[in-house]
Formats: sequence, C-alpha cells, structure tokens
Amino acid sequence: MPGRGVAHRGGDSRTYGRVSAFGRGEAHLWALRGVVLLPSVRAAHPVRPPSGGIFAGAVTLSGRAVSYGQEGPTGPRIAKENPMPSRFRIPKARITGLYGAVLTFAVKRMWGKIPDNAYVLWHNRRVMNGALGIERNAAKWNQLDPQLGSYAEMASAGSIGCSWCLDFGYFLAHNEGLDLTKVREVPRWRESDVFTPLERDVLEYAEAMTATPPTVTDELSARLLDALGAPAMVELTQLVALENMRSRFNAAAGLESQGYSDVCELPLAAPATAA
Repeated sequence: MPGRGVAHRGGDSRTYGRVSAFGRGEAHLWALRGVVLLPSVRAAHPVRPPSGGIFAGAVTLSGRAVSYGQEGPTGPRIAKENPMPSRFRIPKARITGLYGAVLTFAVKRMWGKIPDNAYVLWHNRRVMNGALGIERNAAKWNQLDPQLGSYAEMASAGSIGCSWCLDFGYFLAHNEGLDLTKVREVPRWRESDVFTPLERDVLEYAEAMTATPPTVTDELSARLLDALGAPAMVELTQLVALENMRSRFNAAAGLESQGYSDVCELPLAAPATAA
C-alpha cells in the first residue's frame, strides 16, 4: 500500500507508514487492485516488501511486510476459486509475452490465481500504466490514519456494489493486521456498534461522496475537518475519489468476488435487509 504522517490534529503525534489498498507499495508486480508495476517503473524505484495493492501486494498499511500468501497451519493461504465468476463485459485478454509470463508466475505464486482485473487491463497497457502512476503517487500519502482510509475505501466500494473490491479489501486488511472485528462490519456500519464517532463520520463521508450526486453536508465536513485537520481531510477526500475510480471500473467491467477473503476467519458482515 512509505512516508510518515501525523494522525489527527490537536497534539496527537502518532505517525503512519502509508500504503493504499490499491496502489500502496511497490515490488515485483505490485497489483494495486487493477494495475501492474511494469519493469521499467520498478527499476526506477526501490522495491518494498510484499503486501497490498491493485492486483498484487506491496507494503502493509502499518508499514510491516506481510506475504500475500500469509502463512497458515499448512503453508501460504491463497484465494479459493471464484464463488461467483466474473461476467467480463470486457473480454479477458490473453496475458502473453515475457512480461506476461513473469506476471502470471508471480501472481499465481502469491495468490494461486490471476486477479480478474489484470485480464481486463492487459488490453490497454497505456491505460494500465496511467492508472498505476496515480496509484504510485497515492502510495506516498501519509497524513491520514491508514485504518480510517481502509474503512473509507471499503464503504465507498460497498456503496458502488463492487464485490471484487470488498473481497480484496477485506483480504488486504487481514494480511495487514488491521482490526478485522471492525473491518468486517463496514458493509453494515450503520447498524453496528463497534465504530467510534470519528470512524462513523469517515464512513458516512465516504458514502456521501460516492452518492450521485454527492450528499456531503457542511456539518459533516466541519466535524471531520476539526478532528483530522486539513491535510488529512484532503487525503481522505481524494482517497474516496480514487476508490470511486477503482470500484466503478471493476463493477462496470463485470468483475465479481474471487474468494480472496476466504482466508479470513469470519466472512464480511452483510447489511440488514429491509423487512
């Protein structure tokens, strides 16, 4: 998913290594939920340990290295086969060539299979590289508590209905050592009592930004600005906007959950349905 940044305004001196659930980090084929780091880019930037990114891993939100194949009792834990196969409104591309072979080998070794968005983005390497450039810049953001950023991203993905993003986001949170008791509750945060007032404001802000048209209120913005400070507020806002780009691409392309979060002890909570 690293620079260091201050958590909140008002004397809190905690700092964070910043890595995004999509583009936070670099390494052999950091697959930031949909973008691969090409060899030419890798050569120009130092490699970071694995864990978190667009279709692959990088560095954890907490700054510590964790393998995407997180060790289990019998070895690395990898994703299972698709519980509901992606519809691929944009046909799957054949990942070919030397770089394609390297990508396929590395990704399968980390997760057991290739993320579906890799097949889609492979059609247009220029678009893929452009998206990666955005993700690489986002990986340097460091003013917002990564846990709050993770909540915001997942809330936005849930609002859009990107099951692939929720699945992979929960998987990343698991491998990055975040509080899964809270992370799994994001899809039903309004009915849950595990979140603090600040966390609930962040979740509400992410959903309000994602609505069409956006429904962000002056009151909500003022509370967050007071709690986070302007730099972190800017980062939160841009992070949600970036998640909208990712989730809307994946949802429009017909990509479904691939079972990455099956490694987690508990499944993602589902929102309560209206009676």
